Amino acid sequence: MKKLGYILFLLSWSACDVERLPEDALSDASFWKSENDLKAAANYLYTFLPVHGGDQYDNWSDDGFAVLANEISSGTRQIPATSAHFSTPYQLIRAANNIIKKSVTALESGVPAATVDIYVGEARFFRAWGHFQLVQKFGDAPLILDILTESSPELWAARTPRAQVIDAIYEDLDFAAEKTPTHAARAVANYGRITKTAAQAFKARVALFEGTFSKYHGK
Repeated sequence: MKKLGYILFLLSWSACDVERLPEDALSDASFWKSENDLKAAANYLYTFLPVHGGDQYDNWSDDGFAVLANEISSGTRQIPATSAHFSTPYQLIRAANNIIKKSVTALESGVPAATVDIYVGEARFFRAWGHFQLVQKFGDAPLILDILTESSPELWAARTPRAQVIDAIYEDLDFAAEKTPTHAARAVANYGRITKTAAQAFKARVALFEGTFSKYHGK
């Protein structure tokens, strides 16, 4: 009986041990509980911002010249079989969607709604950024507004018309402009993070690009 009791103890201990959260990695069960968690997740989005410097992107304007024709500005770029210009924005979009969806956990954990909205606003700014990069290069592009799984039908869906993607971009930027603080409110501690005016300026840039494209392509 003593041996049987010891075996049962070991089995029950092992079962409890299996349910323990990993100590060497973060998990959803142990994350998304505080403002610092949201901020740490949002920090990753900023790594997708372009680096300043002279490269091929400097020629994306109507008065820029380079050795080769500019397919981006002319709207004649053909969709390649595979390209980081396609996959990288979707990495950003997925990270942004993850923050937006998991922000509910932060609310349930007691993080003030106004604080959560700031980081959701940042995420929606960057989701708009990712979708705009796709529209610039490919026109119609899959609009992804949720986290996908291996069985998500969006993985096999046709590309979303560019007008619908642009509308979603405007909605994201309107939310970001409403929920993120002003530059003055950000102050030194949060200098460089997305602000209300940054979202407004980016929306103006999107509108100028799309308006110009529509005008000169008979849309």
